[in-house]
Amino acid sequence: MKKKKSHGIDEVLKLCRVLRSKRGCVWDRQQSLKSITPYLIEEVYELIDAIEEGRKETILEELGDLLFLAVFVSEIAATERLFTLDDVVALNVEKLKRRHPHVFRSKRKMGVGGVLKQWEVIKGREKDSGMISEAMMRKERLPSLIQAYRIQEKASAVGFDWTDAGQIVKKIREELREVKETLEKDGKKELSIELGDLLFSVVNLARFKKVDPERSLRGATRKFVRRFAYIEHALKKRGKGLGKATLPEMEAFWEESKRKKSRRCDD
Repeated sequence: MKKKKSHGIDEVLKLCRVLRSKRGCVWDRQQSLKSITPYLIEEVYELIDAIEEGRKETILEELGDLLFLAVFVSEIAATERLFTLDDVVALNVEKLKRRHPHVFRSKRKMGVGGVLKQWEVIKGREKDSGMISEAMMRKERLPSLIQAYRIQEKASAVGFDWTDAGQIVKKIREELREVKETLEKDGKKELSIELGDLLFSVVNLARFKKVDPERSLRGATRKFVRRFAYIEHALKKRGKGLGKATLPEMEAFWEESKRKKSRRCDD
């Protein structure tokens, strides 16, 4: 069996430099730190999809794409005389060692809760004011579901949290009751606020029970698409389109798709 050629990070850096050189690619030369942002977001989500589906070869490919973009961004910064890939690596290694004193200094045994709290305290000291609330504000550009989770996580790390899941369920019921009351008043702005509170509480329950709400919602959405596709195909077999089917017909096929999935135990 032929041995695979080993490629280190330097090979990726060389590739980036060739692509951005005069003899390289015009598209790569035109990219800036701002223009490359959408591709970074896209690659992260494609990697997440591959990980969730457990596709080894796709994970390998998407991780490579993300690694390339990380190096590519560093090379853009280097050409703009901002920093280099070596600067990125050095800063990251130094920061991670600093935030893991129980590993690199004291060798003190700590549980996950203690490690998270220590991380937030150290991170807070590194910032201008050391205020946790300011660290929370820096999460505003994240997708809303992840933002809520990460902010709640930060609050929990310093002791501001529920003591049991039952309290959060009670809070969810309270928020749902307020949503119902708002529906009777028919106030759109007020409804938006109450729905936000309900969603925030649901994320809190997921976080407290160590369930990833982003993954849960993506799974529920995929399940909906599967069942909807079943309805569409079932109607097509009967020579009927979605626009001509009645709601009871579609609901019957929906329930049928649920029964079939349940029999296969994969729902």
